[in-house]
Amino acid sequence: MNKTDIQRIMLELGIPTSIKGFTLLTDAINLYTEADSMMDLYEKLARKSETTPSRVERNIRHAISAAYSCGNTELLRRMFKSSTGKQPNNAHFIPRIYLKLSQEKQSASEFETTPIVYICSPCRGNVAENLNLAQMYCVYALNNGCTPIAPHLMFRHLLSDDKPKERARALAIGMQLLGLCHEVWVFGNTITEGMHGEIDYATKHNIKIVYKRLLQSR
Repeated sequence: MNKTDIQRIMLELGIPTSIKGFTLLTDAINLYTEADSMMDLYEKLARKSETTPSRVERNIRHAISAAYSCGNTELLRRMFKSSTGKQPNNAHFIPRIYLKLSQEKQSASEFETTPIVYICSPCRGNVAENLNLAQMYCVYALNNGCTPIAPHLMFRHLLSDDKPKERARALAIGMQLLGLCHEVWVFGNTITEGMHGEIDYATKHNIKIVYKRLLQSR
């Protein structure tokens, strides 16, 4: 467990950094899974801090009390699902914070590993049909665990494809977004001028290009 993350959430809860319990609570959450029981945890912290287990328990309890007396009570109510705002004991507070941070870490890890794919497909021609297909391609990417980026859908109502300056700007924005992607997925039987530019950019910047089968709209 990252101590910086633990300290961040304790600051959000309003636990003062000036009290002894702040550091002890940080260490308690960090070492939570290494202890066999709360008493074992207090003893580990006592040895580390050269104090007694009873003082460790008291200082941690005092830190939690400080949060409930002058901290972010609304966040505490939400986190501990209490409408009354009743203060939890150490044995309830420490594992709850540990669990929350573990869930945040897991969510962040899943987000970071989600591939971002650029949807390269026709727009000009039968615009309505092509945009409908582009939406299908995005759904296809989502269903395959990827995050799709489709500039011709994102900026269709902001920049006109029929106005040269706005089209050029839209293409430039598309290239910027393409640079953030892990792969380019090419859809359709026709490679338009704009798609050629996207494929060339991906080739020059060593972005993987994947040619997908044509999906038909329903």
